[in-house]
Amino acid sequence: MLRLLGLLLVWSYTGAGAVLLVSGPELGVRMLGLALVALGVAWMVLDALRRTRTV
Repeated sequence: MLRLLGLLLVWSYTGAGAVLLVSGPELGVRMLGLALVALGVAWMVLDALRRTRTV
């Protein structure tokens, strides 16, 4: 359940970052959107790699 909530949180700020990246009024707002998208994508990739790795 917590993993699902965490994933929902990551998707939500990644989506908000994408909206800011596309429709941000200033360069600083767009850079914030880009940072949020990059952080969200990196988090999802690392989570997927962690799930597939067997210990």
